[in-house]
Amino acid sequence: MILRILATMIINLAGWRTEGAFPSINKAVVIVGPHTSFFDFFLGRLFYWKMGYKATILIKSKYFFWPMGAILRASGGLPVYYSTHGQFLKSVVGQFSKQTNMFLTITPEGTRKPVKRWKTGFYHIAMASDVPILMTWVDYKHKIMGIKGLFRTTDNAERDLLAIQSFYKAEWAKHPELFYEIPDADKVKGEWY
Repeated sequence: MILRILATMIINLAGWRTEGAFPSINKAVVIVGPHTSFFDFFLGRLFYWKMGYKATILIKSKYFFWPMGAILRASGGLPVYYSTHGQFLKSVVGQFSKQTNMFLTITPEGTRKPVKRWKTGFYHIAMASDVPILMTWVDYKHKIMGIKGLFRTTDNAERDLLAIQSFYKAEWAKHPELFYEIPDADKVKGEWY
């Protein structure tokens, strides 16, 4: 409760606001974008605390050095060690099956550099774990952190991934020049619920 009050105060004092609400679910793969700054992590922490939810975050293992590693673990961080895709996917799916509540938060870009194609791990994790994809965003231009809603996956992964990526806008990023925006994004449609 104290973290929730403190996070709300910090967000308000910094001139930010939040939009949307978590749906009534216990598990989801939560994606957030655009991701062009290390500050995205801290804003995300404040957002979760304000909303009253605990996040689980996959972070590259190279960031788990002392004392940063202890801080990241205490904040819900799980180190990602590069191994085979199948082993990693099986491990994350196993975590979902063990937990009663789990909101695995992922930045699909996988880096703060511009990339035309996002990593698809979040999509495969959601499908294999049979959990929804909850889309969230950070808009530095208007100082908004928000929840778009749940994305309904279909049997067309390529179209789904394009629809998901097309929602996010470069102008929202802390560093817009580091975010690749899908051309004609407004023409791409997705399945929402």
